[in-house]
Amino acid sequence: MKNLSLLFFAFLLLISCSQESEAENPLANLQIDTKEFETLSGLWNLEKIELLNSGDTLISPSSVTINFFFNNDSEDIFRLNGIVSCDLYGGKLLSLNKSSISIGELHSTDMLCSNELNAFKEEYLAALFGTDEYKLEEGKLKLRSENEVLIFIR
Repeated sequence: MKNLSLLFFAFLLLISCSQESEAENPLANLQIDTKEFETLSGLWNLEKIELLNSGDTLISPSSVTINFFFNNDSEDIFRLNGIVSCDLYGGKLLSLNKSSISIGELHSTDMLCSNELNAFKEEYLAALFGTDEYKLEEGKLKLRSENEVLIFIR
């Protein structure tokens, strides 16, 4: 019985140690290719939005930016933020591999913007949240969702 108690205690100790090591290394469970992230890091300016269904192009009525950055002070290490219309927004990257990207829930401020700017902000944030593919081409970053391609320049 004594040996069984010691074996159980050793098992509990082993489990708690393995859980601590995962908690100490927040990168352990992320699906982020850090080299790919480095190529995206920094500030990008929205050039246009291509609407895939209609072939139309939207030009922002105001400055729109996205900034990919590494935040070592947070559990959400790989972050993004920017300006859209008259609001600030932010979120986190869930995955980034080869040409695949996944962006987590986005949050934004809610300033008193015009109806036109608010409508554009909603369109932009929905497209950004739905992004599942990215491409770096001729100095441009293209973030593709089901119905739109967001095209950014440095």
